[in-house]
Amino acid sequence: MTQPSQTIAVCVASPRLRFSAAHFICFEDGTREPLHGHDYRLTIELRGRPSGAGLVFDFLRIEDIVCKLLRPLDHRVLLPTDSALVQVTRRQDEIEITAAGKRLSLPAEDCCLLPVPNTTAENLVVYLGTTIRTELWNARDFPRAAAEELRAELFESDAYSAAWRGRFGEPH
Repeated sequence: MTQPSQTIAVCVASPRLRFSAAHFICFEDGTREPLHGHDYRLTIELRGRPSGAGLVFDFLRIEDIVCKLLRPLDHRVLLPTDSALVQVTRRQDEIEITAAGKRLSLPAEDCCLLPVPNTTAENLVVYLGTTIRTELWNARDFPRAAAEELRAELFESDAYSAAWRGRFGEPH
């Protein structure tokens, strides 16, 4: 039987926490990868003290909150908006991208603009982790007093992933 003073971790690795997206990475030497895609998979681990009923937080609530945040990324080209290496400009219904001396134009509805410096797995998991932490914290039914830490791991493939960890109450 769990005691309220114990810390327990709950993990959500649902098939619903997946999205497919295209991206490219720019390098400091002025080169870039070709545009390519991944079938990303996200896992979430929430640490905290369980309630009297033995719950840290409902698995399904975590899943629903995260799914809503992943939906805008699915089947889109992920583009960085805080980059010194990539210039992204919106022109009416198009997104113009300039990187490594090349220019690319895509329909705006096919793109997802993200406040990251580069669309690496590392930057994406920081963005997702901090956004999920904020959304959980702001959920009306979230147990703020008992929540301690959130961990997000983003898999680009079965072999490669990046992980982020943040405590509740830390600056975003």
